Amino acid sequence: MKTVFEENRKLYKEFKGVMSGSLVAQYKISHDDRSNKEYIQRLMTIGFSEPQAHNMIMFELMIIKHDKIEMLADRDYILKAVIDKNRDPLPQGDDWYVDHQWFLMSELVKIWDEAEYIWKNERETLNEDVKKCIYSITRYSGAELFIRYINMIAERTGTDTELVKRYAMAEQGLLFKYKWKESLDDPYWTKSEQNKVITLCSMGKEKVETIGILRRITDGKLSLKEAIDIVENKLPYTINAAMDSETAKKYVNQFEKAGAKAEISELED
Repeated sequence: MKTVFEENRKLYKEFKGVMSGSLVAQYKISHDDRSNKEYIQRLMTIGFSEPQAHNMIMFELMIIKHDKIEMLADRDYILKAVIDKNRDPLPQGDDWYVDHQWFLMSELVKIWDEAEYIWKNERETLNEDVKKCIYSITRYSGAELFIRYINMIAERTGTDTELVKRYAMAEQGLLFKYKWKESLDDPYWTKSEQNKVITLCSMGKEKVETIGILRRITDGKLSLKEAIDIVENKLPYTINAAMDSETAKKYVNQFEKAGAKAEISELED
């Protein structure tokens, strides 16, 4: 039986380079729980609690527009242009798009990202009306739509604004890595220096202490009941928490003091 960590890693590989809005659209179409699980795991990776992550996907499922689902569900959505440079990309005006909750986070970030690119590299090819709108989207004009939309999502979902911004930054990070091919870490997975995981092989003599260490490693995400079940019935168990080498060694030493055996291994790409 696969551990939670192994299942999460499998989902990450399956959806690597796919924007989170595409996961929402795929789930809307198929109700395939893998898309839902990967979305939840991503947001929890960047600091959302599990209830906050569920709340966010419910909001995005609610506001996704029917005529955009097929486009968003495409795994290559991340690579495709969303702005037609021959026409105003936001003809209704900022207020309308905010009031109608028109974009998923991935859509908003893609529009921002593309507008930034066009403004830097292609603005001289645009007619004046389109140029004006592209400029209004970018940071150079204050990015009013982007900021207002982030605040709207935070208010409607009851989520701290800083968490919503973190979600937006992570989606931008996906674009940097998988569209623009920059040498950056995947924002929804582990940084290169945090590439160690621990496999608990035996519980040792100090069972209570072993259970306590296991829960500390997962920041309490494992309930006491779950931790007891793992120690008693599921060893060897790879713990769903990636960390740097020094942290991993610290926890292995703690396990050893409790009489338990634990091993460090490295994440695979």
